[in-house]
Amino acid sequence: MTELRTKTVTLTEEGLRCLPINKTAVYVIKDRYRKILFAGIAKRRCVSSTLEKHLHDGIHPVEGGVAVQFWQKKTLASALRAKQKIINEEKQING
Repeated sequence: MTELRTKTVTLTEEGLRCLPINKTAVYVIKDRYRKILFAGIAKRRCVSSTLEKHLHDGIHPVEGGVAVQFWQKKTLASALRAKQKIINEEKQING
């Protein structure tokens, strides 16, 4: 299976507008030191609304978040697997 689009943008309304919305995606929110603060999944056509919740004035803000790294996936199942892999790798790095 080929990897779909990957992108990193700032965690701002303007940055989020640059993300594609046509596929399910895995995303991580990072701080200014590139440490992962949050990992999540945005379903197809819900990318903008899902990520807007994490903005500083959103309903689920991620304190210290400055960037979003974003990977499009073909299916929800592949997004769930990718998210779990990210979480496991982060646990190994940070104990």
